[in-house]
Amino acid sequence: MQPGPYWAIDAGPVRIIGIDTGLLGTLDAEQGAWLREVSQGPRPKILVTGSPLYVDGRHEPCAIEGGGTVDGIVRDPAHHYVAAIGGDIHNYQRYPVRLDDGRTLQYVVAGGGGAFMHATHTIPRVNVANVSERDFRCYPLRGDSLAFYSGLYGRRLRMRRFFTLTEAEATAVIAERLDIPPTRVPGRPPGSHGASGWSPGCSGPPAARSGPSGSGCPCARSTRSSSHRARPRTTRRSSSVSCAWTSPRSRSGCAASRPPAAVPRRSPRRSRTR
Repeated sequence: MQPGPYWAIDAGPVRIIGIDTGLLGTLDAEQGAWLREVSQGPRPKILVTGSPLYVDGRHEPCAIEGGGTVDGIVRDPAHHYVAAIGGDIHNYQRYPVRLDDGRTLQYVVAGGGGAFMHATHTIPRVNVANVSERDFRCYPLRGDSLAFYSGLYGRRLRMRRFFTLTEAEATAVIAERLDIPPTRVPGRPPGSHGASGWSPGCSGPPAARSGPSGSGCPCARSTRSSSHRARPRTTRRSSSVSCAWTSPRSRSGCAASRPPAAVPRRSPRRSRTR
């Protein structure tokens, strides 16, 4: 049923109800009365709303014109809601709220489908409706979010040295600022050396990629930390790129060591005289 820009769908045993909160994040009296009507009955229900009821560590119950709130309808045990999913914010957040009657309602922010991701490192330490940091979940992780935006502003301001943080550094900053344990130890990003000493610039088999120190081809060693993206060390000689290491088993060695293909020189065209 869809009497307006709001709707209800019965999908098997579950009823999914979508509401229109408009630009102000509220419901008019007519839509509020409709929501109370379609919320009746024992069927489990999921609310879909443009304005999340819990977001960024805050509770926003969504007022209804004439009295009451959307969250009040969702919490009513007679309505049998199991979750409320909100969009608008382009990331993922989940707040498992335990109610007085023993039920747990899942309040979810899921607004990142196909869009750019909003920051999560700006979310303060969560302590709302008996939901603590131990229960709260978000994506991207705060440390990953801070690392991404520090790199973004470092590039835009051309001050990478002063702004850019690795995932490990950003995770440590978030843990200290919010007084929480690190969510995880960030893994190595694609392109850094792994157990086999692989790097994107190498072309030979893993067995042949052992530099002088046994840590793989030195042309792609990380110069900052093991979690920092590896950058090839190259030297320019007469417009060609050479590598400091060549495989003892193969003359191809590193892909950067191959000289560029020779470009045939074209003889100057003779001018035609009439």
